Formats: sequence, C-alpha cells, structure tokens
Amino acid sequence: MRVRPARPSAREALIAAMAARGGRSCDVRALPSRSWASATFAGAKHRLEIRLPDAAAVTAFEDGLSEAQFSLRGHLLADIAIAERRTTGSGTVLEVEALTIEES
Repeated sequence: MRVRPARPSAREALIAAMAARGGRSCDVRALPSRSWASATFAGAKHRLEIRLPDAAAVTAFEDGLSEAQFSLRGHLLADIAIAERRTTGSGTVLEVEALTIEES
C-alpha cells in the first residue's frame, strides 16, 4: 500500500502568502476556517484579517488580488475576495475570504 504524505495546511500556506503580499508592515490573523466540498472537489473556506498601516499599503495589497497566483503546496486557490474593509486608528483592516481546493 502506498502512503501519501500529509498535505500542508492550506490555512497556514494562505497566511504565509498573504503576509508576503502585504510586506513587512502587514499583520495577518486567521479567523476560523471551515471545510468545504462539492460533488467533485474538497477544500476549505477561509477568512483572514489583514492589517495594513496606510492607504498605499492597502492599494498595493488589493491591486490584482483576485487574479494573483499563489503557491499553496498541495492546494489550489479557487477564489479570493475582500469581504470587508474598515479604518482604524492604526491603519486599515481588510477581511479576506478565500476558497482553497485540495490538489488530487
């Protein structure tokens, strides 16, 4: 019997990808993820809170986000969108929703 190696966590890979996109001044916090499945695919829906210090950082983060390609070993990013944006005293908080699919 062939044993498949464990897949890395899509959530952790997504957090790392968003932190890299946001740069040094970005703070990423994961909100609860939940399993997702269709008739042919399995994956997870994720919500992340991205804190950015200023308008320039927000623009850079948002620009092309929905078309961007991310390396999430063992997973594919099927959809990503900004669900909410709010301004705080220390910058802007974006709530990002993403759907990842397990690669077969």
